[in-house]
Amino acid sequence: MTYDVIIHTMETSNSIGYINAGGRGTRLNGLFTSDPEIGIAKALLEIGVPKVKFVDHHIANLRQQNIQDIIISAEDQAAVYEYVQDMYGDDQDVSVTRSDRQICHGGSIVDYANKSNQARPILVQNVDTILDIDLQEFTRQFALKQKIGGVASIALTLNRGVPNEDAFAVDSQGKVVYSAEFKDEDVAPVKGNYRASSTGAVVIDPDFLRRQSWASNDGLLSLYRDCLHRAWEHDALYAYNNGQRFFRDIGTVATWMASDGDMELQSHLRYNKKHNV
Repeated sequence: MTYDVIIHTMETSNSIGYINAGGRGTRLNGLFTSDPEIGIAKALLEIGVPKVKFVDHHIANLRQQNIQDIIISAEDQAAVYEYVQDMYGDDQDVSVTRSDRQICHGGSIVDYANKSNQARPILVQNVDTILDIDLQEFTRQFALKQKIGGVASIALTLNRGVPNEDAFAVDSQGKVVYSAEFKDEDVAPVKGNYRASSTGAVVIDPDFLRRQSWASNDGLLSLYRDCLHRAWEHDALYAYNNGQRFFRDIGTVATWMASDGDMELQSHLRYNKKHNV
Protein backbone atom coordinates (compact mmCIF):
# COMPACT_ATOMS: atom_id res chain seq x y z
CA MET A 1 0.00 0.00 0.00
CA THR A 2 1.15 3.56 -0.72
CA TYR A 3 1.15 6.66 1.46
CA ASP A 4 1.84 10.32 0.69
CA VAL A 5 5.26 11.82 1.36
CA ILE A 6 6.86 8.88 3.11
CA ILE A 7 10.30 9.90 4.36
CA HIS A 8 12.56 7.07 3.25
CA THR A 9 15.75 8.59 4.64
CA MET A 10 14.63 8.10 8.25
CA GLU A 11 15.01 4.95 10.21
CA THR A 12 11.77 3.49 11.48
CA SER A 13 11.05 4.84 14.96
CA ASN A 14 11.38 2.47 17.90
CA SER A 15 8.32 4.05 19.55
CA ILE A 16 4.68 3.00 19.41
CA GLY A 17 2.26 5.56 17.99
CA TYR A 18 -0.83 5.77 20.20
CA ILE A 19 -3.89 7.88 19.37
CA ASN A 20 -6.43 8.85 22.03
CA ALA A 21 -9.65 8.47 20.06
CA GLY A 22 -12.26 7.54 22.65
CA GLY A 23 -13.23 10.88 24.19
CA ARG A 24 -16.78 12.11 24.64
CA GLY A 25 -16.39 15.33 22.63
CA THR A 26 -18.35 17.32 25.21
CA ARG A 27 -16.75 20.61 24.11
CA LEU A 28 -18.46 20.16 20.72
CA ASN A 29 -21.95 19.75 22.15
CA GLY A 30 -24.38 21.99 20.31
CA LEU A 31 -22.49 21.67 17.03
CA PHE A 32 -22.84 17.91 16.53
CA THR A 33 -25.49 15.47 17.69
CA SER A 34 -24.30 13.84 20.89
CA ASP A 35 -25.21 10.29 21.82
CA PRO A 36 -26.64 10.30 25.37
CA GLU A 37 -24.32 7.46 26.43
CA ILE A 38 -21.07 7.89 24.49
CA GLY A 39 -21.16 11.50 23.31
CA ILE A 40 -19.54 12.47 20.00
CA ALA A 41 -17.11 10.21 18.12
CA LYS A 42 -14.50 12.92 17.48
CA ALA A 43 -12.16 10.55 15.67
CA LEU A 44 -14.65 10.20 12.81
CA LEU A 45 -15.31 13.92 12.32
CA GLU A 46 -14.01 15.28 9.01
CA ILE A 47 -12.09 18.45 8.26
CA GLY A 48 -10.27 19.97 5.29
CA VAL A 49 -10.72 19.90 1.52
CA PRO A 50 -10.96 17.11 0.57
CA LYS A 51 -12.42 15.89 3.83
CA VAL A 52 -10.25 13.73 6.05
CA LYS A 53 -11.26 12.02 9.27
CA PHE A 54 -9.19 12.95 12.30
CA VAL A 55 -8.17 9.33 12.86
CA ASP A 56 -7.01 8.92 9.24
CA HIS A 57 -4.98 12.13 9.45
CA HIS A 58 -3.15 10.85 12.52
CA ILE A 59 -2.42 7.43 11.04
CA ALA A 60 -1.07 9.01 7.85
CA ASN A 61 1.00 11.54 9.81
CA LEU A 62 2.59 8.86 11.98
CA ARG A 63 3.50 6.82 8.93
CA GLN A 64 4.89 9.79 7.07
CA GLN A 65 7.26 10.22 10.01
CA ASN A 66 8.17 6.52 9.90
CA ILE A 67 6.28 5.46 13.00
CA GLN A 68 4.82 2.23 11.73
CA ASP A 69 3.33 0.49 14.78
CA ILE A 70 0.11 2.34 15.60
CA ILE A 71 -2.52 1.81 18.27
CA ILE A 72 -5.91 3.54 18.15
CA SER A 73 -7.65 3.72 21.53
CA ALA A 74 -11.42 3.75 20.93
CA GLU A 75 -12.46 3.12 24.55
CA ASP A 76 -16.25 2.52 24.37
CA GLN A 77 -16.74 4.35 21.05
CA ALA A 78 -18.04 1.39 19.04
CA ALA A 79 -18.25 3.38 15.80
CA VAL A 80 -14.56 4.31 16.05
CA TYR A 81 -13.57 0.72 16.78
CA GLU A 82 -15.61 -0.61 13.86
CA TYR A 83 -14.30 2.03 11.46
CA VAL A 84 -10.66 1.25 12.20
CA GLN A 85 -11.37 -2.48 11.98
CA ASP A 86 -13.10 -2.05 8.61
CA MET A 87 -10.55 0.32 7.07
CA TYR A 88 -7.32 -1.07 8.53
CA GLY A 89 -8.23 -4.63 9.45
CA ASP A 90 -5.86 -6.07 6.83
CA ASP A 91 -3.01 -3.88 8.07
CA GLN A 92 -0.88 -5.67 10.65
CA ASP A 93 0.73 -2.41 11.79
CA VAL A 94 -2.52 -0.71 12.87
CA SER A 95 -4.48 -2.01 15.86
CA VAL A 96 -7.49 -0.68 17.71
CA THR A 97 -8.33 -1.24 21.38
CA ARG A 98 -11.66 -0.83 23.12
CA SER A 99 -13.28 -1.08 26.54
CA ASP A 100 -16.82 -1.84 27.63
CA ARG A 101 -17.07 1.55 29.38
CA GLN A 102 -15.23 4.83 29.49
CA ILE A 103 -11.97 4.60 31.44
CA CYS A 104 -10.42 7.86 30.15
CA HIS A 105 -7.17 8.21 28.21
CA GLY A 106 -4.98 7.34 31.18
CA GLY A 107 -6.91 4.18 31.96
CA SER A 108 -6.84 3.11 28.33
CA ILE A 109 -3.07 3.51 27.93
CA VAL A 110 -2.30 1.83 31.28
CA ASP A 111 -4.55 -1.05 30.26
CA TYR A 112 -2.69 -1.30 26.94
CA ALA A 113 0.72 -1.23 28.66
CA ASN A 114 -0.34 -3.99 31.06
CA LYS A 115 -1.80 -6.26 28.39
CA SER A 116 0.85 -5.77 25.72
CA ASN A 117 3.92 -5.96 27.96
CA GLN A 118 5.33 -3.38 25.53
CA ALA A 119 8.92 -2.26 26.16
CA ARG A 120 9.17 0.57 23.64
CA PRO A 121 8.24 4.17 24.51
CA ILE A 122 4.65 5.08 23.71
CA LEU A 123 4.06 8.28 21.72
CA VAL A 124 0.59 9.59 22.56
CA GLN A 125 -1.41 12.17 20.61
CA ASN A 126 -4.97 13.44 20.92
CA VAL A 127 -7.19 12.74 17.94
CA ASP A 128 -8.72 16.23 17.81
CA THR A 129 -5.44 18.16 17.55
CA ILE A 130 -3.40 19.00 14.47
CA LEU A 131 0.24 19.44 15.38
CA ASP A 132 3.36 20.17 13.35
CA ILE A 133 6.09 18.37 15.27
CA ASP A 134 9.19 16.34 14.47
CA LEU A 135 8.19 13.09 16.15
CA GLN A 136 11.58 11.50 15.55
CA GLU A 137 13.31 14.33 17.40
CA PHE A 138 10.67 14.30 20.14
CA THR A 139 11.29 10.62 20.86
CA ARG A 140 15.07 11.01 20.48
CA GLN A 141 15.15 13.71 23.14
CA PHE A 142 12.98 11.59 25.42
CA ALA A 143 15.48 8.73 25.11
CA LEU A 144 18.16 11.10 26.43
CA LYS A 145 15.95 12.09 29.38
CA GLN A 146 15.33 8.43 30.19
CA LYS A 147 19.06 8.06 30.85
CA ILE A 148 18.78 10.59 33.68
CA GLY A 149 15.59 9.19 35.16
CA GLY A 150 12.86 10.70 32.99
CA VAL A 151 9.67 8.64 32.63
CA ALA A 152 7.61 11.00 30.46
CA SER A 153 8.00 14.03 28.22
CA ILE A 154 5.25 16.39 27.13
CA ALA A 155 5.41 18.49 23.96
CA LEU A 156 4.78 22.17 24.69
CA THR A 157 3.95 25.12 22.45
CA LEU A 158 4.94 28.76 22.82
CA ASN A 159 1.99 29.85 20.68
CA ARG A 160 -0.47 32.27 22.23
CA GLY A 161 -4.25 31.96 22.47
CA VAL A 162 -4.20 28.19 23.04
CA PRO A 163 -6.04 26.22 25.75
CA ASN A 164 -4.43 26.36 29.22
CA GLU A 165 -1.99 28.98 28.03
CA ASP A 166 1.36 28.99 29.88
CA ALA A 167 0.20 26.20 32.20
CA PHE A 168 3.69 24.63 32.35
CA ALA A 169 6.90 26.06 33.80
CA VAL A 170 10.16 24.46 32.61
CA ASP A 171 13.67 24.83 34.01
CA SER A 172 16.91 25.20 32.07
CA GLN A 173 17.39 21.42 32.01
CA GLY A 174 14.05 20.86 30.33
CA LYS A 175 12.32 19.52 33.45
CA VAL A 176 8.74 20.49 34.25
CA VAL A 177 8.89 22.27 37.60
CA TYR A 178 5.24 23.29 37.79
CA SER A 179 1.95 22.82 35.97
CA ALA A 180 -1.33 24.62 36.57
CA GLU A 181 -2.97 21.43 35.30
CA PHE A 182 -1.71 19.69 38.45
CA LYS A 183 -2.28 22.45 41.04
CA ASP A 184 -5.09 24.90 41.75
CA GLU A 185 -2.89 27.81 42.77
CA ASP A 186 -0.52 29.68 40.45
CA VAL A 187 3.13 30.38 41.17
CA ALA A 188 5.61 32.81 39.72
CA PRO A 189 8.03 31.09 37.34
CA VAL A 190 11.54 30.60 38.66
CA LYS A 191 14.12 32.88 37.05
CA GLY A 192 15.40 31.35 33.85
CA ASN A 193 12.34 29.13 33.29
CA TYR A 194 10.03 29.45 30.34
CA ARG A 195 6.25 29.06 30.40
CA ALA A 196 4.42 27.14 27.69
CA SER A 197 1.21 25.26 26.91
CA SER A 198 0.43 21.60 26.33
CA THR A 199 -0.14 20.27 22.83
CA GLY A 200 -1.47 16.94 24.12
CA ALA A 201 1.49 15.02 22.67
CA VAL A 202 3.35 12.87 25.19
CA VAL A 203 6.09 10.24 25.12
CA ILE A 204 5.89 7.91 28.10
CA ASP A 205 7.75 4.90 29.46
CA PRO A 206 5.47 1.82 29.50
CA ASP A 207 7.17 0.48 32.64
CA PHE A 208 6.12 3.66 34.44
CA LEU A 209 2.54 3.08 33.24
CA ARG A 210 2.60 -0.47 34.56
CA ARG A 211 3.61 0.86 37.98
CA GLN A 212 0.38 2.85 38.25
CA SER A 213 -1.85 1.41 40.96
CA TRP A 214 -4.94 1.27 38.78
CA ALA A 215 -7.24 -1.43 37.39
CA SER A 216 -10.10 -1.08 34.91
CA ASN A 217 -12.74 -1.38 37.64
CA ASP A 218 -11.21 1.59 39.50
CA GLY A 219 -12.96 4.13 37.27
CA LEU A 220 -11.56 6.99 35.19
CA LEU A 221 -7.81 7.62 35.03
CA SER A 222 -6.51 10.76 33.34
CA LEU A 223 -3.20 10.64 31.48
CA TYR A 224 -2.55 14.29 32.32
CA ARG A 225 -4.06 14.95 35.76
CA ASP A 226 -3.11 11.52 37.13
CA CYS A 227 -0.25 9.79 35.27
CA LEU A 228 1.77 12.86 34.29
CA HIS A 229 1.07 14.39 37.68
CA ARG A 230 2.69 11.36 39.31
CA ALA A 231 5.67 11.61 36.98
CA TRP A 232 6.04 15.26 38.01
CA GLU A 233 5.73 14.39 41.70
CA HIS A 234 8.66 11.99 41.21
CA ASP A 235 10.72 14.74 39.55
CA ALA A 236 10.70 12.74 36.31
CA LEU A 237 8.52 14.76 33.90
CA TYR A 238 10.32 16.61 31.11
CA ALA A 239 9.24 18.98 28.37
CA TYR A 240 9.89 19.09 24.65
CA ASN A 241 9.87 22.68 23.40
CA ASN A 242 8.02 22.70 20.08
CA GLY A 243 8.44 26.47 19.81
CA GLN A 244 5.89 28.28 17.66
CA ARG A 245 5.29 25.50 15.17
CA PHE A 246 1.70 25.01 14.06
CA PHE A 247 -0.76 23.72 16.66
CA ARG A 248 -4.55 23.60 16.62
CA ASP A 249 -6.84 22.08 19.22
CA ILE A 250 -10.07 21.64 17.23
CA GLY A 251 -12.05 20.22 20.11
CA THR A 252 -14.23 23.26 20.81
CA VAL A 253 -17.12 24.86 18.93
CA ALA A 254 -15.10 28.06 18.39
CA THR A 255 -11.98 26.34 17.04
CA TRP A 256 -14.06 24.00 14.88
CA MET A 257 -15.87 26.94 13.29
CA ALA A 258 -12.59 28.79 12.79
CA SER A 259 -11.06 25.76 11.05
CA ASP A 260 -13.41 26.12 8.06
CA GLY A 261 -11.35 27.56 5.23
CA ASP A 262 -8.20 27.86 7.37
CA MET A 263 -5.50 27.40 4.74
CA GLU A 264 -2.69 27.14 7.28
CA LEU A 265 -4.54 24.28 8.95
CA GLN A 266 -5.17 22.70 5.54
CA SER A 267 -1.45 22.69 4.77
CA HIS A 268 -0.81 20.50 7.83
CA LEU A 269 -3.44 17.85 7.11
CA ARG A 270 -2.14 14.46 6.04
CA TYR A 271 -4.00 12.23 3.65
CA ASN A 272 -3.68 8.48 3.30
CA LYS A 273 -4.14 7.65 -0.39
CA LYS A 274 -5.73 4.30 0.36
CA HIS A 275 -8.56 5.82 2.38
CA ASN A 276 -8.96 9.26 0.79
CA VAL A 277 -9.42 8.90 -2.97
